[in-house]
Amino acid sequence: MSGTAVTGNGWISSSGAVNDLDGSTAGGVHQWYYDGTVYTPSSAVLGSQINLNNLGISTSNTCSGGINPYHTVTVSGRERKLGSIIRGENQYDTLSQQYLIHDTIYAFRIMSKDTAMLNLGAQDDSLYHRFFNIASQENYGKFEQVNQHIFAGDINSAIAVNNTIIPENDIETNQQAVNSIWVQKIIYDADTTHLLGYSYDANQRTVLHDIAVQHPMMGGEAVYQARTMLWIDVENPEMNLSRAHIAIKPAENMQNTYKLYPNPNTGSMMLEYNIVTKDPAVFEIYDVSGRLVKQQNLNLQNTYTIIDANELNNGLYYYIIKSGDKKEKAEKLVIVK
Repeated sequence: MSGTAVTGNGWISSSGAVNDLDGSTAGGVHQWYYDGTVYTPSSAVLGSQINLNNLGISTSNTCSGGINPYHTVTVSGRERKLGSIIRGENQYDTLSQQYLIHDTIYAFRIMSKDTAMLNLGAQDDSLYHRFFNIASQENYGKFEQVNQHIFAGDINSAIAVNNTIIPENDIETNQQAVNSIWVQKIIYDADTTHLLGYSYDANQRTVLHDIAVQHPMMGGEAVYQARTMLWIDVENPEMNLSRAHIAIKPAENMQNTYKLYPNPNTGSMMLEYNIVTKDPAVFEIYDVSGRLVKQQNLNLQNTYTIIDANELNNGLYYYIIKSGDKKEKAEKLVIVK
């Protein structure tokens, strides 16, 4: 096993077959090799089907007796991880745009970290190249550039690239906003003349809080980042973990809140809610004639639900949210397929 490399490692069995660490050890006892100068695995963890052999070497590109490290990415492994995404074969019942964005980010990030997987000598290499090149020119690639600049400490370049991004959806809008606030904090903290740590201003706190309370599927990774930056636990609003001095009101003084999006939509939508009154709540959709066409009870233990109204035709509707005997929200709803 490679001594210092963090990637490209594999165990070599006694039959000469290369196995990932999560591979099967069935079929008899296997000889596995490791570099004892760096790390000694536990036989108790690995089990009795494995004989461990300490090579006692520290050369990062040598295992033993001419056994060379191999690349962990295979054609079949690449296909298993990314194939359906690259060819656009994934089918989504709901939130298709959001799932597509998350899948694209996932695939692009994997290929960015290991571009060798673009050139495995397979017939479909060109598909991966095409996907990667297109994503690189779009906002996916720009956000990855921002991340790379931040990690490299090149904050000015991170700001410049972030400012060129024109968001095309809520996920990208959130990420750009979080990036902008985060780099300002980095610049401030790097200045050793400041005696106190960075404190978000009122506008920044509002922006971060609006992102933090979103559902991550709809708002993207920036939702988790905003929660971390504010030190808040949106699943338990009465617990104030905030270091950004966001006051969490006592439950008895809080009002029920609801947010439905997207609107307009194709019949699939997300309703986020925080119901503190604990009264039974229901979501209802009416057509323009006042006829009830959709009704869904809200689980008070959750903070969101997916409303599936794909059976409704295109047009204008109204939705009403009731809690107990009180009508709490009533707005227009547009469905366009």
